[in-house]
Amino acid sequence: MSKLPQSRAARRFGLFLAAVLVLYAAVTYPARSAEFTALMFAAVADATEGVGELVTDPLP
Repeated sequence: MSKLPQSRAARRFGLFLAAVLVLYAAVTYPARSAEFTALMFAAVADATEGVGELVTDPLP
């Protein structure tokens, strides 16, 4: 038997476990979850802005 199905099952289980932990944290600590979400949104917005600047004005 190949290892591919086992690794796929392990990956799926890990993703499920991560989703459950994130959901638990969001329900248990809603204020901190909102704070973290705002922080991640700001980080993604800054990153996209940086990529946009790089595309419109390439490095010299």
